[in-house]
Amino acid sequence: MREKLFILFMVIVLGAVSGFVGCGDDPAYEDPPVTVDLHEPLNPTLTSLTLMWDGSGSGDFDEYRLFYSTESTLPEALTDYEVFDIRTDTSVTLEGLFEGTIYWFAVGVWNNDGQWSGYSNIDSGSTMSWEVTRTIDVGEQPYGVVFDDDGEQAYVTNSASNSVSVISSSTDGVIATIDTLSNPRGIACDPGGSSVYVVNADNFTASRINPSAESIEESVDVGKSPVQIVLSSSSPNAYVTNSGDSTISVFTIPPPGVAFTIELNKALYALAIDPDQDFLYATSITDGEVIAIALSDNSVEATITVGESPQGVAVSPDGNNVYVSNSLDGTVNVIETGAHTVTDTISVGAEPHGVACSPDGYYAYVANYQSGTVSVISTSSGEVVYSVTAGSGSIGIGISPDSKKAYVTNFNSNNVSVIELRK
Repeated sequence: MREKLFILFMVIVLGAVSGFVGCGDDPAYEDPPVTVDLHEPLNPTLTSLTLMWDGSGSGDFDEYRLFYSTESTLPEALTDYEVFDIRTDTSVTLEGLFEGTIYWFAVGVWNNDGQWSGYSNIDSGSTMSWEVTRTIDVGEQPYGVVFDDDGEQAYVTNSASNSVSVISSSTDGVIATIDTLSNPRGIACDPGGSSVYVVNADNFTASRINPSAESIEESVDVGKSPVQIVLSSSSPNAYVTNSGDSTISVFTIPPPGVAFTIELNKALYALAIDPDQDFLYATSITDGEVIAIALSDNSVEATITVGESPQGVAVSPDGNNVYVSNSLDGTVNVIETGAHTVTDTISVGAEPHGVACSPDGYYAYVANYQSGTVSVISTSSGEVVYSVTAGSGSIGIGISPDSKKAYVTNFNSNNVSVIELRK
């Protein structure tokens, strides 16, 4: 039974094993082996986890045994086990686990006389699970979505209602609605969470919202038909793509006014900054390009050809890759940031728009507008490992800071799909 599941893995790392020896009756050695430190599980998939631990310092070392269970407390005695003749190092990938399940792990060290160290520290990890657990009604034609830094609240722009819905991530419910100017689109939250910034496509403005006061504090004029906004974490700058006049407006936060404008002469759309704050990446929807802008002097470092009508862009947490969704050919391009070249093209759903990388770096998520789905891309394999049905016109996606939840804005069904990424 699943509730009773308890399996013992024996990982042989030194010497041949002729058979199983008991746990220390009449030991010939006075001191048993010293316990090892087990690290947090890595590389979660739907049905597997990778475990690593420190090597034993015992001179009479014989073998490791890795215990795991779906119960939170490991029992004191085990009788069932399997032998895995790996003979490599202090790690193992456990396959065939249950989807979306928490497991607890411990490691034991045995010496050649059958003495063991006792359990190491007990650590837990969860396999992945992707499912819509709830749908939240918001305003009309929701577009952008962002979580605050602590993950307690998320903010959704409602482009046809001229408002921002504030959602509590603990209850997955709307707790406030804040009026904005006309046709709010892109949205960003400052690192402290004290302000939320929204671009208003019809008013050619960007507004700073005070979430506590539930009102606009001030607005600044930007370019024509602004679409997206990102904030720098290393400077007081905000960047806005203006699709109507092929520019990027740069203003300081709080906004006294536009400090300068980057002229690109391309129809711009999505925008992202790398974690090191070295480069700004902007998509050109008409040219099928991504423009890499060096933030040191705001010059164009590279122009990279991607698919047709790139609508979304995100940078991996390690800064090594940029993910670009191409709405007209149903693909995602992966750009290697060191050389600024496309290294992979991944087929996703129909008309992909928003793209986001999980903060833990394991997955990239793509909202597919026409399909009404979310494609889950493994960043290690570059393959789509899952597709989640969301709502009608899935367009924007935001991931919580702990990588456990995604909010997907559904433009046509006027709601937000809540996807539990890990139980």
